[in-house]
Amino acid sequence: MDVTIAGLAVPMRDVTLSIAGAGGGNGTATINGAATADLGASATVNLRGVVQTTPGKAGNLVLVASLGGTRLATSAGFSVSSIPQNWSVTLKAAVTGTERGIDVNNDWKSDSGNVADLDQAMRSEQVQYGAGTGCFAGVTGNNSGYRAANSPPLVDHHAAPIGLLTGVGTIDAEQTFIFKDDRTGAVDIPARNSGYRLSRVVTAPTAGTLSITTTKTGTTTTANGFASDAGAGGATSGPQAV
Repeated sequence: MDVTIAGLAVPMRDVTLSIAGAGGGNGTATINGAATADLGASATVNLRGVVQTTPGKAGNLVLVASLGGTRLATSAGFSVSSIPQNWSVTLKAAVTGTERGIDVNNDWKSDSGNVADLDQAMRSEQVQYGAGTGCFAGVTGNNSGYRAANSPPLVDHHAAPIGLLTGVGTIDAEQTFIFKDDRTGAVDIPARNSGYRLSRVVTAPTAGTLSITTTKTGTTTTANGFASDAGAGGATSGPQAV
């Protein structure tokens, strides 16, 4: 974060930054890797969480600027919490039987580097369908709702029933992810790098036959008002005979 020091007079002692409120479930953090930092001028400092905030204790940490033991200023309250980000997709299997499409492994990371730190977070997909053509005209879908964020990967099922695939047609769906976090109380926050586009295309390769190709690709997109940069990876299946 950026720290601005105004009204300097030379010579003057350095301004000391520290974090008040640490412990007791409020969490702990360091400033440039240490408990305190001394600044002689405006600078950018690196706040890094160490111990996460306990649910119900949000906003009790503050950054304090002091000069010679006199408190000059304090920041707004903050918390320490890990968040899900950086989605990736790989093909698990083509869907057969009464449906056609793909199952994909839907994976993500924690900004802390350890997904176990996401034990107080949940993630939810947002899916927005475009205008379908042909057999997909008027088709819409549902969002899966919130699920635990500390147990990736989850299987994402993208399949259409054979009974729907009665002729040629196309449809695209935009997918992003959001999260909520019990440590901070934050809800419905767009997840970084979680954008995908799901495309379904039904063609008639020969008279009297139909086939479908299903493709999921990372893309920068928006779904239901939640925007995200592209997730990694992708998957495709097809053409599958209907």
